[in-house]
Amino acid sequence: MITSITTFLQETKVQIISILVASVYIAALLVMAYKKETFSEEIVRLEEPSSISQALANNVEVGLHINSFPRFSVKDSKFTFDGIVWFKFDKGVESFETLETFTFKNMVIDNNEEPFYKSKPIIKIIHDKVLVSYQVQATFMAQIAFKRFPIGGHRINLLIENRNATTQELLFSIQPENVTFNNELLVDNWQPIAVHTDAGIVGAKIGGEKNATNITYPSVNISMDFKNHGARGLISLYFPLFILFFIGLLSLTIGIFDPARLGIIASSLPTLVLFRLVIDAVSPEVGYTTQIDFVYYVLVVLSFLILFFQTYVILFIERTKNDPEAVRKYKKCCLESFNSVLFMGIILVLLAIMTYDFFH
Repeated sequence: MITSITTFLQETKVQIISILVASVYIAALLVMAYKKETFSEEIVRLEEPSSISQALANNVEVGLHINSFPRFSVKDSKFTFDGIVWFKFDKGVESFETLETFTFKNMVIDNNEEPFYKSKPIIKIIHDKVLVSYQVQATFMAQIAFKRFPIGGHRINLLIENRNATTQELLFSIQPENVTFNNELLVDNWQPIAVHTDAGIVGAKIGGEKNATNITYPSVNISMDFKNHGARGLISLYFPLFILFFIGLLSLTIGIFDPARLGIIASSLPTLVLFRLVIDAVSPEVGYTTQIDFVYYVLVVLSFLILFFQTYVILFIERTKNDPEAVRKYKKCCLESFNSVLFMGIILVLLAIMTYDFFH
């Protein structure tokens, strides 16, 4: 039974078909992961205001329209947007001087310039409501997670806050429909597909733990989900990576005593190791392992396993030159059986790891 299985696995046709099936399966996993809308970043949730603040404070509705992103650098986690921020409230309940002091969290200030551009207020009266809007352009930092790099979208959290107003004076409210985009907005293959909003307060404790004083101010968070519609990065990284690995795996399909086996893996493995330079060049600088890092390490370890086995085969040939023909034939048969089991085992381990990584 075992002999028949190993004999079946030793057939070149079976081994080639196994590589083709594994390639198609891995490609299908990568395509599914690319089309799946996954985001590693969490939606920022704000603290709920107290019941006293809700009873005393004036409610101001907040909205945002984004015309464009002059700067959209996911790798650097730095973004510049051009748009309109608007506020809507009841007549006579809020002053323009208080509202116009709004800012964005984690703004970037370059060359001692103003934190961001803000136009003069544009005021409209709509029945018993007042609508105040500002043309703005601001650069801010967002916390971007790259655990799934280069697969998956990103969620950008933008916080609008007013640090010059107390939570008993002013509270913000916002709905997802209050956030709109230019219909043709597409930046470097990134396109917004969903918006999540939350309103509340942001606070800080000062004065030490024993004499802590809470300072709170109204804020809203806008979480924008962006999907990458370009597959160039995915193909340029994974395609050569797996090609190099499968070239090394093909060395196990050659005759067991053919010295070309060691030459194939000995040439593909260094190239695979050097491909790390390409990955580092395009990967973001993070302190954790991304998905491409994980796949790369798996392929390198499996390639080293193939190299060790091929080296052992060469040493085995040298040591069995003087053995009787019958003994040498028997050892060759055992070695061929182990070769076929190793070949299929490497493929199954690779598919299992890729499947786990996809569904994990």
